[in-house]
Amino acid sequence: MYETIAVDTADIIEVADGPMPWTGECNRCAMCCTTTVAGKRFLCEHLLVLDAIGKPGASECAVHDKRTTRMPIRMRAEDGSRSFMAECCMEYPRTKDAVPPECSMVWIGDIEIKPAWSIHYRPTP
Repeated sequence: MYETIAVDTADIIEVADGPMPWTGECNRCAMCCTTTVAGKRFLCEHLLVLDAIGKPGASECAVHDKRTTRMPIRMRAEDGSRSFMAECCMEYPRTKDAVPPECSMVWIGDIEIKPAWSIHYRPTP
């Protein structure tokens, strides 16, 4: 049984307006299907982990062809202790998102406004 925790997800999902400043093809590293809350890594309930998260080809989405914008998903702690409800971020990366170094997406937008962090990626100082 999972302990359900409260997480403010109001700022997690936002569909990008205008041209997409990111380009590339997903390398299936799974970084966009995970997040860290209170020091614990949470994974989307539909994430099929095939290798170490962060490596190319590390994952597949069990519902990839059935996803919808803002589809409700449960994020589960890697250790199985907690979960929270969120929304699928199938448009990732969006204009305001930064991507971790593991991601194969490349920024092609204005360098002055390139995001430094997002819900999915916060570089360590």
